Amino acid sequence: MKHYYETTDYPKIYKNAYWGSHQIQTLKNVHYPEQEIIQNRNDFIKRFEILKYKRPTHRQWEIQEKLHHNTRIDHREYYEDRHGRTIYVCSQYDPFPFYKQMKPIYSPSQWSGYQIVETTKSKKLLIQTIFSKLPPDISKYILTFMKPIKYASNKL
Repeated sequence: MKHYYETTDYPKIYKNAYWGSHQIQTLKNVHYPEQEIIQNRNDFIKRFEILKYKRPTHRQWEIQEKLHHNTRIDHREYYEDRHGRTIYVCSQYDPFPFYKQMKPIYSPSQWSGYQIVETTKSKKLLIQTIFSKLPPDISKYILTFMKPIKYASNKL
């Protein structure tokens, strides 16, 4: 039997996501997953330039809940985009105040939202991109006046 992830244009990305692990089925003449959800998931990958699904650690879940005042977040998924940023996605029955709304990606009856989190990796990529566009003599001049950047640890 096929799984949800196999219905998308990006099975490698969705294979390890919770949504992707469900088996395709038909209940009461409704085919699951719905075509609307499959299309929205394909559009999500293109729009946000997603490279991979990220399996969150238990610690990441705890941190996110602390950031959101211990509010329970349903159907959480984590992705990494081509800029190295983490894209948090959730789907639930009521809007979630800390996320921007997007087209539903879990169920047509649920609200879906996203949050983009800059990471050390994305900041380094941005700095590298900026410096690669500068003439060599200018970037060398700037580097002589910059102090090494210290990144905060992941501990709260």
